[in-house]
Amino acid sequence: MTRRTKSFNFNDLFLAGQNSATARNLLIRSPLVGVMANAYNRAGGRVRVGAIDTAADTYIKSVYLVTTRGVPVAEVTSNSTYTDIYFNTSAGNSFVRHKSGWRRLNTGNPKYLQNKLSVKSEHEAADSFDEAVDNGYAWVGIELRGMIDRLVDQAMGEGVTRAPMFGEGGFGHSIDTSLITVMARVFAGEMSPHEVSSSHRTEFQRLFSAYTGKREKFNGALVKAVDFLTGEKWIFANNVNGGVTVGAINDTGLLAAIEKYKSGEALPNQQEGHFNYAVETVPMQWYPSFEHVPGEIRSGIEFSLAMLKTHRNSEKLLPDCTDIWQEMGCASIFNHHGATLYVLAK
Repeated sequence: MTRRTKSFNFNDLFLAGQNSATARNLLIRSPLVGVMANAYNRAGGRVRVGAIDTAADTYIKSVYLVTTRGVPVAEVTSNSTYTDIYFNTSAGNSFVRHKSGWRRLNTGNPKYLQNKLSVKSEHEAADSFDEAVDNGYAWVGIELRGMIDRLVDQAMGEGVTRAPMFGEGGFGHSIDTSLITVMARVFAGEMSPHEVSSSHRTEFQRLFSAYTGKREKFNGALVKAVDFLTGEKWIFANNVNGGVTVGAINDTGLLAAIEKYKSGEALPNQQEGHFNYAVETVPMQWYPSFEHVPGEIRSGIEFSLAMLKTHRNSEKLLPDCTDIWQEMGCASIFNHHGATLYVLAK
């Protein structure tokens, strides 16, 4: 009995709306297609072939691997004979840094690279690719976390990483061990509060007053953050893989992060299966240009940008720097790889 198998459709490899038929066919006929297919399979179908750069339509000079939302995660470059190939998951080619840094694999044999990206590969380049893919999907959430961090820091007038703690540095000086010892003995019942020396009482009152003052300021900053974050937001990412990525999120993840911050924890990291800042109401999708975005979504984003333009009293529709507009519930976040993420009140 003959077993029927499903043939691989190479068209599934490509990000819809990007690259000419000539460029696609050139890649399919090249030795690099096996590399792309293995990367696609290793990522469980979560990557696509992004921008392809050809040399006069004769060979593939470079090709990006991107998420289905268009975020670059790796690049493959080659010479004209495909005998000098580089696979790079460097932070210079992906949008976010990953803990393993970067992995640049060089080979003269396309099948060697293809093998190192197989599903069962344990090569460090494959591990780095896995992490780059995860971070590519987490990119918006990572940027939103940074936005909240800046939002609170801006309201505080200084950088903070968690809620203020009694006796920590920054109040003049940190709590000393003798006061800690006295407080511990009172707490344990070894001495009564009346036995505490006047100098320790004075120091405690000074530190506690400083702590409560800073805690009130921190709580005030969180109130401002909640006001900024409440409600749906458009997400408009410009210059992503030569196009735009757009969608919308609600405030569920954003406000949950504030609650964790308020409880004394650090802002949680965006991590698939654990915490998500970007709870989507309009799924994130990549388009070749803003003109390709469906009309209703495009109109909504244009209206929000126009309102922000009026508020900024600017001739430019798009802000050209990282900034936060508290009263508008909007922010612009410039990525060091050329992309710009706009968070816009919907």
